[in-house]
Amino acid sequence: KEINQLFSIQTTAIIGQFGGIRREKEGLPNEIFDPYGFYQGSGEYFVCDFKELDLQALVNVSNILSLFDIGGFNNYIIYAKGGIGYNIFNTVNRNLESGDYIYSYGYEDEFLNGGLVKKSLGESPAETVYIYGLVFNYEITEKVSLLLDFTKRVGKTDKWDASISNFSNVVASRYDNFNFYSIGISYNINGELEKKKQKRPLEGL
Repeated sequence: KEINQLFSIQTTAIIGQFGGIRREKEGLPNEIFDPYGFYQGSGEYFVCDFKELDLQALVNVSNILSLFDIGGFNNYIIYAKGGIGYNIFNTVNRNLESGDYIYSYGYEDEFLNGGLVKKSLGESPAETVYIYGLVFNYEITEKVSLLLDFTKRVGKTDKWDASISNFSNVVASRYDNFNFYSIGISYNINGELEKKKQKRPLEGL
């Protein structure tokens, strides 16, 4: 929803998965989160399934830049965005070589089932997530645009990787985070695109 020529709001609903690998290296065993003693050496990996609902605010950076551009600007719009979301996740950590279970969050009887049976949506762990990034919208034609999205998500949790940081030199709990990059095409099905590039945020003043 466009509020004015500078500000918009949007909601997003996401279902996805991300993961990570940490290989064995000198000093690593002291950093492994291994409550059950299942770590076998040689490294670990996690897989996290998540569902998320966000509310984001977008600032039209191109319209702000147009204040300093006498001749207007090209067929692109740059948005800076920030927001907050609600993230529900199920994550399991395993030994890198064998795939054997180490620890998990959001699974039934995790010790017995090896992180295979997910808890229901209402019983799965959930945390607040903070969002910020940039969106580039390049108008190819009056109906087709190219979209580039660079978004960082920071969870108010240290559990996305099924591991709790226990470094002695860390005073506060470390928040997990992941980056999202996408490229896509948008097609306007409702007539011609509005010529936003011709707008000036202080036009008429």
